[in-house]
Amino acid sequence: SPKFVFVHIVAPHGPLVFNAEGEFVVYPEEMEAAAFFDAYVAEITYLNQRALGVVDAIQANPDRPAVIILQGDHGHDLSGPVDRMAILNAYYLPGGSEGLYPSISPVNTFRVVMNRFFGGDFDLLEDRSYFSLYQDPYDLKSIPNDCLP
Repeated sequence: SPKFVFVHIVAPHGPLVFNAEGEFVVYPEEMEAAAFFDAYVAEITYLNQRALGVVDAIQANPDRPAVIILQGDHGHDLSGPVDRMAILNAYYLPGGSEGLYPSISPVNTFRVVMNRFFGGDFDLLEDRSYFSLYQDPYDLKSIPNDCLP
């Protein structure tokens, strides 16, 4: 039967704990922005290597085609609102990219996949994102979708 498996990997949210080789690192609680950025890049480097290994392992079984979505939930915390909404949104869909479109945002990712591969009947929503600060979570600001054609 078809299976839906969703994995949310919390890293690289703080605290950062891996270097680029995947070794456990204890960073000081307070770091200068440049040091934090370097640590963030190191952890992302390691996570990217691991993610590619998982994708290769999933695709190693041609008898069981899989839908694979690699999607960030948000950009870096120290960036501005527009960059915070810029994410990785990569798809591997057996049979091609039918249903996807250049301006798709996360709100429609699983609607497209569920409709196409799992018999869903979900309407697509407007591709828009909202931003708020942690200290004022209900003061939402609409962020334009820069992927719009």
